[in-house]
Amino acid sequence: MSQHLCRQHLRRCGLFFALSFLHLQAAVLVLPGNAADTKSLRAGLSEIFNDEKFSDAIWGVQIEDLKSGDVIFQKNGDKLLIPASNQKLLTAAAILLELGPEATFDTQLYRTGPVENGILKGDLVVRGGGDPSLGGRFHNDDITFTFRQWASTLKQAGIQQIEGRIIGDDNIFDDVAYGAGWQVDYLAHWYAAEISALSFNDNCIDLLIRPGGQIGKPAAITVRPDTNYLEIINKSQTVSKLPRGAGQLREIDIRRDPDSRRLRIHGPVLAKAKQNLEWASVPNPTLFAVTVLKEVLEKEGIKVNGEAQDIDQAEGLSSTADSVPQSWVLVHTEKSPPLSELLKVYLQNSQNLYGECFLKYLGYASTKQSGTSDSGIKRMKQLLKRVGVPEDGYRPMDGSGLARGNLITAEAFCRLLAGMAKNPHAETFKNALPLSGKRGSLDGRMRNTKAEGRVLAKTGYISRVRTLSGYVESRNGDTYVFSFLANNFRTSVKEAERLQDKACVLLVQ
Repeated sequence: MSQHLCRQHLRRCGLFFALSFLHLQAAVLVLPGNAADTKSLRAGLSEIFNDEKFSDAIWGVQIEDLKSGDVIFQKNGDKLLIPASNQKLLTAAAILLELGPEATFDTQLYRTGPVENGILKGDLVVRGGGDPSLGGRFHNDDITFTFRQWASTLKQAGIQQIEGRIIGDDNIFDDVAYGAGWQVDYLAHWYAAEISALSFNDNCIDLLIRPGGQIGKPAAITVRPDTNYLEIINKSQTVSKLPRGAGQLREIDIRRDPDSRRLRIHGPVLAKAKQNLEWASVPNPTLFAVTVLKEVLEKEGIKVNGEAQDIDQAEGLSSTADSVPQSWVLVHTEKSPPLSELLKVYLQNSQNLYGECFLKYLGYASTKQSGTSDSGIKRMKQLLKRVGVPEDGYRPMDGSGLARGNLITAEAFCRLLAGMAKNPHAETFKNALPLSGKRGSLDGRMRNTKAEGRVLAKTGYISRVRTLSGYVESRNGDTYVFSFLANNFRTSVKEAERLQDKACVLLVQ
């Protein structure tokens, strides 16, 4: 809490005394209204955020009245803490301020030669425009729907055969595949998928895993999309019961070395289990996208003589972030859903890839050079300063919150939330957030409480970090912005959630 706000509040009350309470661990400003209610609120919040189970942890807490700006409660509100996926609030706000809710990301198909007698005498180039959504999410889970549509478009353009290659052009972004500070053991998993301006199916393959035909046999694994891009080494085993004891695998384990196209699957699968869906990231998502496209085109009757290639390895072909050779002919432009819809996936599903693409796109849009995380962060700070977020209140490293090196104060989150609530894009921003007991990552929290349907907030989790920041609407119609950042706790994640939810219920009441 700033000293300026404290003095301003004290002057309004006609009081003058020392500001030494700023050094207390938790500081509360009295709100206008019923004194007994205020005292009860203060006592309740203090009890929640001084729970003895978190005595060796750090809580960063800030709660403010949205209309007046009064600080209701603060505990370490000015301390830089790890936000986990609350980091997505920063990236979402920045890309919305930069582009607006109706913006789309364009993926373009170019041919590099003429079409003669149904044969493309050249290459087909797929130029990525930073769209993270190519795949089945917006097409009833039909992963290759768009690629089949492209096959129809090519046929309508008179192309029955491609003499050259299928080239993936991802040059509006740099070639740094991962966020700064990401841990190596994350990299095989969907939440750490590689970043590319040409992304497809969240840069993952889907693994449908079901028990094998009998005990002792490997599990049956179906890969979606149907592709040979990865080699699957299936070392799983169908069992009658899960093994017990230290050091024994108790669930499916998916591993892939960085840059390897060999995926190893280990672990037990219960014979009576239902089909389970897992995801595994792929190396070089640009090459993955055009490999699957080539496979789809051939299934749709378009013969492709050449290979699928990343433009970085394609001999005789090049482009820059802001231009393509004049000889290339545009065949088709595929537009993403509007940003307002992409933000719902990003925030409600906590889809990390979207955030990393948004961050690099910020860098590309502001420089017209290959977008980088660093240039995106620079642009983010410029944009968020406009809505009142102090630059010294946060230290971003990536766009998703996966990096433990991200740092922010609870106070800075409240500045962001208050600023966005007064912005013309406020409704788009709020509509993209999870809703308590109703949707997204808050679907299962605060159900059957006074807070159900009254909390719009982003969740965040990495090891020893559980966060929640957003808006609470009280029963009398007041709105509060809040940030609850729990760091370095040793108790269960559920305990952190319980206290956060309890605080939200208290604010509603």
